Amino acid sequence: MATTSSDSENVCHYKKIVWVDTVPQVKQAVKELKRQNEISLDSEGDNLSREGTLDILIIGTMNKKVFLFDIFKLGHDAFQHGLRGLLESASKTKLMYDCRNHSDALMHLYNVKLAGVLDLQLVEIDIRRRNKENHRFLKSLKQCIAAFSPDQAYEPLKESVSQMVRMAKTTGSTIWDRRPLDTELKDYCAIDSLKLFELLKSFKKNMNRDEMLEASERYVNYFRSYVELPERKYYRHSRLPNDILSCIPRRAGVVYGKCNGCRKEFRQSFLDSESKVRCIGFCDTCSLIEKNIKG
Repeated sequence: MATTSSDSENVCHYKKIVWVDTVPQVKQAVKELKRQNEISLDSEGDNLSREGTLDILIIGTMNKKVFLFDIFKLGHDAFQHGLRGLLESASKTKLMYDCRNHSDALMHLYNVKLAGVLDLQLVEIDIRRRNKENHRFLKSLKQCIAAFSPDQAYEPLKESVSQMVRMAKTTGSTIWDRRPLDTELKDYCAIDSLKLFELLKSFKKNMNRDEMLEASERYVNYFRSYVELPERKYYRHSRLPNDILSCIPRRAGVVYGKCNGCRKEFRQSFLDSESKVRCIGFCDTCSLIEKNIKG
C-alpha cells in the first residue's frame, strides 16, 4: 500500500495516509480497521449521491492513520473483500458528519447499506436544542470545526480545495477522479476525517450516545430510502428534517399520509392541521420552505 507520512503532524494532523487501490490492499486495510473500536468515515465524489459519483472512500482511525480507498479505480471490487461487511456492521461505530449523501451513494451506486453511524451534525444540533438555542438550521462541518475545534491550517486548505472544485465545475469536470491524487487533496481528506475525533471529544460530555445512535440511524436512511427523489428544495436544504432527533413510533390503526414536499410519511391528522407555521399537507420543515420563512 502506498503511504504518505506527515513531516508536520500539527499541520497535517495525520501520522500516515494509506492509498488503497488493489484488492490485496483492501483486504489488508479492512483487517487493520476491524481492530479499531471506532472509525471515522467520509467520502468524496462529483455530486456525491445516487445521481453522481463516489470516487474516494475515507476511513480514519484514532491513532491518526487514514485509509483512502480508490473507488474510482476499484469500483464494486472494493466492497467484495471485507469492506462491505465493515460498513454494514451495526456494531462498528462510524463517526460521520451529515451521512445522508454518503449513505445514498453507497446504497444506490454500490448496494452497500451503511450502518453503525454516529452523526456529529445531529449531536451538535441536539446540544443546541437541549440548551434551548435556535436549532432549525444545521451547521456545516466547516462551521462546526470553527466553533469547537478551530484550526489555522484547516481554513486555507479548505478554501484552496473548494476553489479547485468550483474551477472544475466550470469545465464540467471533477477533481476527485484525478490520478495520482494531489497531495493537497489527500491532506484535505485526512484532516476532515480526523477532525471528527476532535469534535466527538468536545461533544462527549453533553450527548446521550444511545439517543444519538438512534437518531443517526434515521438520518442515514433519510435520502437512501427514497424510491423517487422529491423536488430538490424539499430534501436538499440546511434545515433539520422532521422526526430525526425524535420520532413517534408508528401505531396500528393510525392513518398516515405523505408530506406534499419531502414525501415522507406522517400522521394524516398532523398533515391536515394548520398553524402560523405549518401549511396543510406539509410537515413543519417543508412548511417553512414553502412559506420561505428564514428564521
